[in-house]
Amino acid sequence: MDDYLAKPNRPRELFAVIGRVRGMQAISGSGQVELSQDERHPAVPAGRHFVNWAAALEAVQDDRGLLHKLVGTSLLESSALIAEMHRAISNNDPVSLRRAAHTLNGHFRIFGAAHAELVAVFIETMPGDGSLDVADVFANLQRQVKLIQAELWDFLADRTWLNNAEDASQSQNQ
Repeated sequence: MDDYLAKPNRPRELFAVIGRVRGMQAISGSGQVELSQDERHPAVPAGRHFVNWAAALEAVQDDRGLLHKLVGTSLLESSALIAEMHRAISNNDPVSLRRAAHTLNGHFRIFGAAHAELVAVFIETMPGDGSLDVADVFANLQRQVKLIQAELWDFLADRTWLNNAEDASQSQNQ
């Protein structure tokens, strides 16, 4: 049987299998998700998407106005959550780190950002005993968040979809 995991499940093995099944790169033994050269840059490379817009639209039942608001809220909250995670790591506070990672994971899930979701889940489930170095994994997550935020900002800057959605909505109401 392919990708069978025997109990007890170990996070690295579990996430490696999830990554393979979902078509993502697996987390290495250090907890680091290897990024391609394109993923290391803070701007969204041409033709590359870190947000699954079809999943995002499905999450808001094709309400583009709601999606626009959700993108704005997520931009604000994701920056605050990254700052909270940084404080938690500095203060050796695994409870706050897990809570922030869990909340950030919810943002990624809404936007279909599966790769970042996987990294956030890994941080959320890391043991708080210092046995794994969270700093490298957190640095990876920060890179992912920058890429997602860049794409979300691009989405907000492109107002044509919103105008088209408002025009369609007005014509339906008449």
